Amino acid sequence: MSQLFDNSEMQQLVTTFLTEADEFIEDMEAGLLALEENSADKGLIDQVFRAAHSLKGSSMAVGLTQVGSFTHQLEALLLEVKDGRLAISPAVIGTLLKCNDHVKTMIEGLKKDLSATFDSSVLIQDINTFRSSKTKVETPVTTGFGFFDEEPAAAPSMSAHNGENEEDGAESTHQPNTPESNGAKPASSSVRSGEQIKVSQEKIDKLVNNIGEMAILLTVLEEQLMQVAGSKLQGTVKQLYKISKDVQDVSISLRMLPVKPVFQKLKRIVRDVSAKLNKKVDLHLIGEDFEIDKSILDMVSDPLVHIVRNAADHGIETPSDRRKAGKDPVGQISLEACHENGRLVFYVIDDGQGIDAERVRAKAAKLGLIDGKKELSHDELVNLIFHPGFSTKDQVTDISGRGVGMDVVRNNIQKMSGEIEIKTEKGRGSMFKITVPQTFSIIDGTVVQAANQRYVIPLADILESVRVSEGSLIQSSAIGQVFTLRGEKLPAFRLDELFEETRNQGAQEQIAMIAKTRDDTFAIIVDEIIGRQPIVIKNLGTEMQDYKEFSGSTILGDGKPALIIELSTLIRRSGQKKKLPGLGKERMSA
Repeated sequence: MSQLFDNSEMQQLVTTFLTEADEFIEDMEAGLLALEENSADKGLIDQVFRAAHSLKGSSMAVGLTQVGSFTHQLEALLLEVKDGRLAISPAVIGTLLKCNDHVKTMIEGLKKDLSATFDSSVLIQDINTFRSSKTKVETPVTTGFGFFDEEPAAAPSMSAHNGENEEDGAESTHQPNTPESNGAKPASSSVRSGEQIKVSQEKIDKLVNNIGEMAILLTVLEEQLMQVAGSKLQGTVKQLYKISKDVQDVSISLRMLPVKPVFQKLKRIVRDVSAKLNKKVDLHLIGEDFEIDKSILDMVSDPLVHIVRNAADHGIETPSDRRKAGKDPVGQISLEACHENGRLVFYVIDDGQGIDAERVRAKAAKLGLIDGKKELSHDELVNLIFHPGFSTKDQVTDISGRGVGMDVVRNNIQKMSGEIEIKTEKGRGSMFKITVPQTFSIIDGTVVQAANQRYVIPLADILESVRVSEGSLIQSSAIGQVFTLRGEKLPAFRLDELFEETRNQGAQEQIAMIAKTRDDTFAIIVDEIIGRQPIVIKNLGTEMQDYKEFSGSTILGDGKPALIIELSTLIRRSGQKKKLPGLGKERMSA
């Protein structure tokens, strides 16, 4: 290992391998989980084998012999499966998943300390047991790597360095009679369309932040030029503004990642939990290719893990209990990612036993969290599960029951200016809805004025804007103000009244902004729409953290601040008769 540090290039190769190895590990796990459901799919077998083969060859090439030796053993077992000499079974898949976990442990350990050592003996013994198993399918043995009918998987970039460090009797990763050996120029030497490079997250974040600041300055410049400049200079600035918007879109896209790796992890969790509890559970994944900001993905991952694990543990019943309840013995959990009104939404739905509100009441009273005689609504009782230390389980297991988890879920989501909502029915199942921003960086916003204050509403939250004509806005004794749009009556809310601001009597006209949430369509009445512009989201200060009606703040073109409104939260709290304190100039300037 010390030789690695005598060569800076080899050091870089090791670092690159340890980064790229994560992708191979994810591919293996995804393939194994899919293979368990469809053991006849040769494509899945090839996917798993190629990932193991690349891990082995590349780790040997950079001198990480512990990883190379173990993945060589793993590859040998996969070869038995690929050639049809070993039948796929839950036990085989389970062992292969444990092996993949062990590779991940080694990779993570080596990232911290290249001199770290690992004990692989138990898993190697398991591998050898399967390789000598009598459940094999008797077929002629294929030696070497001649079994590849398709083109072999391309190893990571570091494996092209001639494999000087290949071991321990391991097969060579080099293919005979390749174009390189015949003197032909390899195709990989030319730059290919769509080729990817790795860039540090820190650099991308810095780029996005700088572009955000540039967007603010361009907005200020544009507003100033409207007053003093000639049309030619204004045209130049407008073109610069357009280019800046294109660069902004590209820079934000650099941070967008598919949710598939997170979903794949949850698939593994459901498999392991259900196996340990002797349950049968199917996990349905919707929107795996959905891309979101990496910072959001990182923060929402843990809440999803807790909720999905609880669905498999608390929610889904045992097969016998489900039969007694007249249900299919196989429980169903659905996980979906989607967009709703400019927000990112995750749904976790199960058809289990639901949350027993009365059981929650009894446990909460026992813990002293509530007065057992106090009347609480069903939703209020259900939301007690978010209290720290709360659990309805009578026994603590290694899966759950310690009362740690759901409080962390809510706290993490609130840190993202997000929300979590529960719908549950005893005996029928539960739905958890997580709503979070799409990004923490830049959005398109509409600047509006109500009373003497300016606010920003995300453009994606608004369906359309129309002027309030005479008679279109009326007062209803049943539901309050109503706005009539093309014959449809919509609940209407004046923005100044929601914030208890004094109405601007000088406003000649008012504008209705039509917004739609998953549950309802409504109108927001403002005095004026000032304009649309890119909005750089700034975090709220600690004194504003409790105001969930705002997702952040921004700087407008005149250099003054404005709050970004979270419409769905604002309207819901208004419906709950929770008036907001006025936000006067002194608070805005703070």
